[in-house]
Amino acid sequence: MKRARYQEGCLTRSKRKSGSVWEYRYRERQQDSSKRMRCIVVGTVATLKTRAAALQRIEVLRANVNREIIETGSPMVTTFKSLIEHYREREMRMDNHDKKAYSTKKRNESYLRKWIVPRWGEHRPSDIKSAAVEEWLESLSNDAGKNKGKPLAGGTKVKIRNIMSAVFRHGMRHELLPRVEAANPMKYVRQSGKRQSIPTVLEVEQFQSLFGALRQRERTMVLLDCGSGLRCGELIGMQWGDIDFSRKQMSVIRSVVEMVSGKVKTEASQKTVPLDDFMIDELLAWYRITPYKKPEDWVFASDSPRAGAKRGRQPYWPSTIMRMFIKPAANRLGIGNISWHTFRHTYSTLLHANGEDPKVVQELLRHSSIKVTMDIYTQAVTSAKRKAQSRVVEQIVPKPEAEGGMRGGNPLNVTYGYMKTSAKSHASH
Repeated sequence: MKRARYQEGCLTRSKRKSGSVWEYRYRERQQDSSKRMRCIVVGTVATLKTRAAALQRIEVLRANVNREIIETGSPMVTTFKSLIEHYREREMRMDNHDKKAYSTKKRNESYLRKWIVPRWGEHRPSDIKSAAVEEWLESLSNDAGKNKGKPLAGGTKVKIRNIMSAVFRHGMRHELLPRVEAANPMKYVRQSGKRQSIPTVLEVEQFQSLFGALRQRERTMVLLDCGSGLRCGELIGMQWGDIDFSRKQMSVIRSVVEMVSGKVKTEASQKTVPLDDFMIDELLAWYRITPYKKPEDWVFASDSPRAGAKRGRQPYWPSTIMRMFIKPAANRLGIGNISWHTFRHTYSTLLHANGEDPKVVQELLRHSSIKVTMDIYTQAVTSAKRKAQSRVVEQIVPKPEAEGGMRGGNPLNVTYGYMKTSAKSHASH
């Protein structure tokens, strides 16, 4: 059988009436087995100022030109970098986030750019071996920040391996690599995701001290986070229309990362979350203060004058709230360094400490895999989830002395127009 030849093609610079352009020329096989010369304009010289930039642009074109393979194992792409470019074009486009969340794409791109491409970009996919990748992962260490010089976290190494595996599978799916088991060496790369350090978790007394030291906006944010285990993007992605005060629950349907609104992390994450009476009380207190009260308004809409035209149209930057208000308060109280994820870890720890049903814990944290929370129980019922959550809230925040647990009384009886509308609209559903 005749071996297929990999076609490099030819990149040339040509003058046209509109200006100079880069052209990629290659031979296209016809149905009668003859070949015909084809030409594709890669881009203008004004846009791609150097030949190197134009060559990088044609990597995906070159991969598509060489999709035909006659002999199993014949090369389909020149380098792993060209395969990555094809993966970026098909799987990581930033104009559509239906298949992958924006946060996932940003994380994957950072790993590709910082770690994978510099080390493996110029290798042929067939030259990347499992043992070599395993040794490389073992050698990785942080190159900046307070952890500079320390080994890279096991979880990060697992993600790097998984992204490389996704690129190989992508190549096989698009027939750029042979569909044989050996085409994906990541399958045999061993890498533990065990934590190197225990996540920071707040003691009950520490949270109570911090809660009491914050203003209403920050109080509401940390209570929702620590009392429901919301992820940071889910917290700032909440809109008033997502809160059902009549049923005492909120719907987690979006996540905002770097001011880009998209899908939540996993399908399991898109669930309703119960709201304890005290949490409703704090939400009402914040509702009375914020000028943005419409169902489509962000619960934590930015009211900063520096937001300019985006004032009220986007949420607060959570990193700014943490850096300017929450961390300083924590430092004054001697709590130490914390982050938004600290509250989610605290919620999880208190649920486990209270001896809650692992299935209830899984659903409250909205984990997609029961491996995180030990899959040994059946589906949890809503009443069990509500009781489990309330036990945590009762621990971290002292209840008001008045009966009913709400400073403002029943939220459905308040005289705010939106609340009445919200209750009626939710009740109709």
